[in-house]
Amino acid sequence: MEEIYNVVQQSLGYYSWVFSIITVLAGFLVYRNKQSHDRKMAEINHTPWVRMHAELEKLAGETKEIITGYKATSQKQELLSSIFIQLDQFAGWYAKYPSLMQVIRNFNQYCKIMLDSELNKDEIHESYRSDIIKSYNGLVKELEKTKRW
Repeated sequence: MEEIYNVVQQSLGYYSWVFSIITVLAGFLVYRNKQSHDRKMAEINHTPWVRMHAELEKLAGETKEIITGYKATSQKQELLSSIFIQLDQFAGWYAKYPSLMQVIRNFNQYCKIMLDSELNKDEIHESYRSDIIKSYNGLVKELEKTKRW
């Protein structure tokens, strides 16, 4: 180790240039790698498949939060009327994946049943909360299985 130190001390100017060039090259390689990674991520995030998965997951999450939250039933009905239609559309778009399509339909159906039971002031609707949460978790797991990236 001491020998290396002595060699570097004898040609300090030379080795400082060598280390500077190596540092600049390493920095350039890191920069290029980051740029390449960012381009690839941008391509992935702009594919229709990714957007569709993200939209479905967001929609299902909003639905779960609305239906299991403590809001006025009329407010829930107003918020969920268009969401139920969108979930049905997603089920149709995922017809290629029968298990995912069925999970979407089950989740949508559980939410509709709970909303109807709240509208009719049934006491049963409390038991549907856990079913909705289980169904939502199943939907997320099925989405993970069908990811292409």
